[in-house]
Amino acid sequence: MSALIPSYAASGEKALGAVIERFLRKHQDAADEYRSYFAEKQDVLTKLSWAVAKRVEANGQPMADIPAQAVDALRGALIRRSPDQAASFGEWFAENASTLTALARGITKELVAYKAAPTADLQPLPDEDDPDLWSPKERTEANVQAIEILQSGRPIGEPERRALLRYSGSGSSVWW
Repeated sequence: MSALIPSYAASGEKALGAVIERFLRKHQDAADEYRSYFAEKQDVLTKLSWAVAKRVEANGQPMADIPAQAVDALRGALIRRSPDQAASFGEWFAENASTLTALARGITKELVAYKAAPTADLQPLPDEDDPDLWSPKERTEANVQAIEILQSGRPIGEPERRALLRYSGSGSSVWW
């Protein structure tokens, strides 16, 4: 009997793929090493993408909270399934917290941007939309604009989608 795949799984996995490809393009000098790491952790990363997609689909919480909540939910689920390995899971999640949270943030951004057009093919963000290339003032302005869009509840068209893609969280912790 095969396991049932949640309805949000496909969109989460597509977003994860787009985020990883964008990361690999940015870090071409170490792409093989990162590709190997992502392949080795594919099962956990896939489940992380599902946890993010589930929360984005539910849309009942602030989008900024989703990455950390998804990482915490995944850690909790793995520990509940294998309580005898709780210590090693805890250590691994502590060591990889920033990477997992950054991946979850990227997945969230991809999913929110394409939520208005669910049939659209998820493509990586253009490099000019990379928050690491902006000044702190530009990041703050982009973040405020994205938050205002989400709080307004208005329909998300192309201009709003582009603005949401520019959200970078706290700015200094962004590495995408």
